[in-house]
Amino acid sequence: MNTPNKDPLAPFDLSRQPLHRLVAPAKARWFERVRQHRELTPRSKCIAHTVASFLNCVTLDSWPSQITIAESVGICSRKTIQRSFNELETHGFVSVRRFRSLALQNRSSVIFSSVDTDNRGRQSGRSRPAVADESVPQSSIVIPSTSSLTPPTNKSTVTVSGNFEHYTRAIMELKLVELLGGDGYDVLGKLSLLDDRIVERLCRSCFFNKITDLELEAARLAARHVNINIANSNRW
Repeated sequence: MNTPNKDPLAPFDLSRQPLHRLVAPAKARWFERVRQHRELTPRSKCIAHTVASFLNCVTLDSWPSQITIAESVGICSRKTIQRSFNELETHGFVSVRRFRSLALQNRSSVIFSSVDTDNRGRQSGRSRPAVADESVPQSSIVIPSTSSLTPPTNKSTVTVSGNFEHYTRAIMELKLVELLGGDGYDVLGKLSLLDDRIVERLCRSCFFNKITDLELEAARLAARHVNINIANSNRW
């Protein structure tokens, strides 16, 4: 399967607002489409609401356990939950990542449409290009080689232009590491393991000084989830 290059948040102007403020209205519009869809069962709509409730604003996915889902919607059968996820996938509302090479539980990504991410008239009044829905790709056990976590040899001589370019990413990663604290390198490495576009997304937000404590905590939470699942698998 080819890995899509476009970020699901590509239509948004990351220079205007932090990620959590961009994702919140898109998520609301996404769920409104789910709610109005006539071919979805009420059970599937409830599960979609649970997925959206746990959505991470940095990774754009959620990973509630089946126990959590069952408790939130009053369903006990694993097969019933799976049928609802299949229904949501069939109608293009979620993409479920089923990890086979990594010791991770399934992660559910909401699939934003151009309707969800269209902010015309909501921010600047300017139209923004629509993009096709992007499902999150399968991750690899090897952290992508495109990650540039190695610090430049002479940071004082590096300058940043007014527009985010690929070479700027290394500088922004160093800034993110500083913001994240002592385990910053590990956090970015884990996020890159899941999907390198997550790190790219954070770097772009950081470039425009739109990283808040909410984004940093969301990044740490996602990285901890990777650590927890790997640790649990090692016990067996």
